[in-house]
Amino acid sequence: MTSVSERPRARLARLTLLACCLFSARAFGQANDTDVRVQARAIAAEGSEAFEQHDFPRALALFQRASTIVQAPTITLMQARTLVELGRLMEALDQYAATQRMVAIDPTNEAYRQAADAAQIELDPLLKRIPTVRVHVVGTAPDEQVDIFIDGKQVSPQVAAVERLIDPGHHRIEARASQGRTGSTEIDLPERARADAEVKLTPLPAPAAVAAPPPPPPPPPPAEPSNWKSTFGWGLAIGGAAFTVAGAVTGAMALSDKSTLDDACKPGCPPSQADTIDQFRTERTLSYISFGVGAAGLIGGTVLILTSRTGHVGMSVAPNRLAFLGSFE
Repeated sequence: MTSVSERPRARLARLTLLACCLFSARAFGQANDTDVRVQARAIAAEGSEAFEQHDFPRALALFQRASTIVQAPTITLMQARTLVELGRLMEALDQYAATQRMVAIDPTNEAYRQAADAAQIELDPLLKRIPTVRVHVVGTAPDEQVDIFIDGKQVSPQVAAVERLIDPGHHRIEARASQGRTGSTEIDLPERARADAEVKLTPLPAPAAVAAPPPPPPPPPPAEPSNWKSTFGWGLAIGGAAFTVAGAVTGAMALSDKSTLDDACKPGCPPSQADTIDQFRTERTLSYISFGVGAAGLIGGTVLILTSRTGHVGMSVAPNRLAFLGSFE
């Protein structure tokens, strides 16, 4: 391969080849103005001088500028050589291929053929210098689409999965899945390296835990059937007891008033005892009524309470007694 250590003789041959190209009539089919030809020749010569002085960035810029004026394989050959020196081997590969294709511009031009032959000679060893990389994405889900980017440029997953030519140096490889997951890795490739790059996607988010539904609340206790007999019976019994107490109190008051009247009415009751007589009669009447109502309430309430239970009840009435008979569970 041509390098910056070429002997002066080889340098002179290259410059002569370039000059022959620049003066080719067909090379300037699109730029036949004398001033333009002179300008292009000067730019190309200046680029060759920069190349010999190891100023490769400037040499590349000059060759690219000359190439915009003249489309010639001799110029693209020098561009390819300059790109090799800059470590941009993939671009150099394209320029070597372009050099070989451009022979068709003027197949009879000896300079063109020599440039194409030189490109072929330099291309084979260049291919051996270019490293390759294969990208493996780990953690993809079924039917998940993944996009791969090498140094920011998208590469199809099918192409990335096989050995891919790439410039030597530092590279960043990214994978972006359709579910929003990403992964990346960085790799340094020397010349002639054959490397595999593994990119791990971030894990799939764990499915949200579904909380078990709370157990249903225990059924409410069955409502006891309403027993109106028991409720009403207790009401009657309590009311009967209250009336009985009231009858006892009014009866005691009536007895007290009667004792007072017995002492005062001998043989007849004086007019001063008229109020006491009325009070005695009222209290006696209230006592009789209270005792009667109280007895009825107690008897009725007791009967209702007893009959509200499972069983049967009966009542026995005799001249001198009142009895309740029954059986209950």
